[in-house]
Amino acid sequence: MLVLGLACTIGLGAVGCNKTADKDKDKDKDKKTATDTKSISVTAPDPVKLKQGADATEVTITIARTKTDKDVVVEITDLPTGVTADPAKITIKAADTKGTTKLKAAADAAVVSDKVAKINATSDDLKASADLKVSVTAK
Repeated sequence: MLVLGLACTIGLGAVGCNKTADKDKDKDKDKKTATDTKSISVTAPDPVKLKQGADATEVTITIARTKTDKDVVVEITDLPTGVTADPAKITIKAADTKGTTKLKAAADAAVVSDKVAKINATSDDLKASADLKVSVTAK
């Protein structure tokens, strides 16, 4: 009888442990590690220095993709008053990691030092951003 009781206790304990182990396996299936997750990132170039009314300055933006091979659309926002990007939006194709745009300060652009603009990158539901410092000096 004692042996039967021990056998039942050990048997039930093992069943209970397996249920817990099964639950833990299910939780692990739901977890995504960094290597399983799709993502994009964007790297800002060095600070950009512009002069009022001068020629445009080419700016190269670098992106990285993880677990995705889609195009990435990049736009620079929050530029100083009077500074424009041409083109305003760039598409970095799936096979590429860099894109370029040109920043130009109008003759009456605001004179600023290290104004923080945002580089925004999107690809389907993925988003990334980086800060870009832009300075404008007088003519």
